[in-house]
Amino acid sequence: MSNTRVKQGFRVPLRIRNLGLALLALIAAAVIWLATRDPVLTTPALPAAASAELRQASEALTSYDVRASFQPDRRALTARERVAYTNNTGRALEAVRLRSYANAFASAQTSPAATTELYELCYKKGFSPGGITVVSVQVGNTSAEWSYEDEAGTVMKVVTPALAPGESVVITLTYTILIPECAYRFGISGNVAVLHNMLPTVAMWDGDWRLEPYYPIGDPFVSECANWRVELTMPDGWSAAASGAMVSVSPLVYEALAVRDFSLILSNRYVFSQTVVNGTTVTAYAKTSGEARALARDAASALKVFNGLYGDYPWPSYDVAAADIPFGGMESSGLSVISASSAADSSARPLAVAHETAHQWFHALVGNDELREPWLDEALCVYAVTQFIQDTQGEAAFADYVATEIEPSMRLTIPRGVTIGSPVELFASWNEYRTIVYQRGASMMLGLREAMGGAKLNEALALYVKDAPFGMADRSSLMDALSRATGSDWEGFMVDYLDTYILGGW
Repeated sequence: MSNTRVKQGFRVPLRIRNLGLALLALIAAAVIWLATRDPVLTTPALPAAASAELRQASEALTSYDVRASFQPDRRALTARERVAYTNNTGRALEAVRLRSYANAFASAQTSPAATTELYELCYKKGFSPGGITVVSVQVGNTSAEWSYEDEAGTVMKVVTPALAPGESVVITLTYTILIPECAYRFGISGNVAVLHNMLPTVAMWDGDWRLEPYYPIGDPFVSECANWRVELTMPDGWSAAASGAMVSVSPLVYEALAVRDFSLILSNRYVFSQTVVNGTTVTAYAKTSGEARALARDAASALKVFNGLYGDYPWPSYDVAAADIPFGGMESSGLSVISASSAADSSARPLAVAHETAHQWFHALVGNDELREPWLDEALCVYAVTQFIQDTQGEAAFADYVATEIEPSMRLTIPRGVTIGSPVELFASWNEYRTIVYQRGASMMLGLREAMGGAKLNEALALYVKDAPFGMADRSSLMDALSRATGSDWEGFMVDYLDTYILGGW
C-alpha cells in the first residue's frame, strides 16, 4: 500500500450548489432568448450602383432633390424640395401645376379613406386630419406667387416667368406634411408611417395638365418618370423602406432614377431581411424577423419569375414592407407595401407580394393611365400572379386559383354601363372595382391565353414591356404587341371584354 496521503473531497453546501444551478439555468435561458429573439435592426447593405441603362433612361427627366426630417412626436415630415423642371409640353407656359395629394386628407369630406366603405378600417380612433402646410415657394431665387386651384388643395399652381418649349425652371418648396392617424396609403398606424405618393410632384402633361380629383377608388394617379434624391433625417431607432436605393448611410440618402413616384414607409418597430436577386438588392421590413424573412423570400421568388417572363427588373433595389392598410398590398416604384394581415398569412402573403411585384413591370416600368385605363396594369398583374402560381406551385394550384378567384366574377351581375375598360370615376365601391377590373380583367387575359397559348401571351407581354420601358402605354400598345407576337388581330376579342356590358352568367 502506498504511503501517499489522500486529500479528502470538499463538499459544496447545498444552498450554494442550488444557487449555482439556478445561475446556469438563467444563462441557458438567456442563450436561448438571444438565439430566438428578433435581431436588433442595423443598417441594410447598400445596393449596387444604377446601371448604364438606368442612367440613360434618367437623362432629361424632371428631378426632385428633397431634404426631409421626420418628427414622429408631431406626426410631421418637414421638407425642402427643389424641383428642376423643363418645359417639354410643346407650348409656352406661364405657370407649372403641382399635385399636392396629401391635402385631400385634410377633411372627412375629401379624404379618400373616409368613405363609408373604408372609414372604420382606416380611422380606427375617429377622423384624423393630414395635409401640407406650405411655408414658402420660390422660382429661382425669387418668391413666387402660388395658389390652390381645387377645393381639396390637391392642385397647386406656381406662377413662373414665361417658359418657352425647352426652357427650364427651378421651383423650391418648403413645407410641413402633417400625417394623419390613419391605416391607409397615407397615415400612421401601429408605429408605422406610410407616405405613398405624398411629396408634391409636377402634374403630368397630356395635351394639358392632368388635374383629376383624388378619387376614393383605385390608384387615381398618372405620372411620368422622374429622378429623385431624398436625404432623410429620423430619430434614433427609426428605419425606412423607400422607393429609391440607399446610396449613403450618414447622412441617409436615397436615389431613385426614372421612377413614377417616390414613397416612404417609416417605423421604429421594423427589423429587416435582405437578399440579392440577379443584382437587385431586396430588403423586406416587418415587425418580426420571421415575417421579414418570409417577405424577402417571396419578393425574391416573384422577381425571379417575372425577370424570366417580362425582362429584367431595372432598378438596383426593391423594398417590401408590412403595414396596416385596408388592401392586400399597394405598389410604388421600387417599393411594395403588404398589408399586415397578408404578411402574417402564409397562404395570402406570396400572392400579395407577387401582385405588387408584378406592378414593378406593369405600372412602374411601363406606365399607363391609372385613371382612364386602370385595367391595363391591374388585370395584367392578376394574370401575372396566375403565372407565378403556375411556376412556383404547379398546375393544380394554378387551376384552383383561377376557379376560385377569377372565374366567379364572370357570373356576377354588375351595374349597367360599368365594364372592364371603365375609368376609375365610374366605380361605386372597391368591391365592384376589384370584381370588374382585377378579376374580370384577368379573365380576359386568361381567355387570350386559351386562344393563343400561354407562351405566345407571355411573349406579347414581354414585347409590351420592351416597347415602352420608362414610358407610357395604352390599349393600342397592348393590342399591337399581341398582334406582333401572334400575327393575328385581337381587337374584336378585347372590345368584347373591355367595352361590352356583361350580364351575369356570360
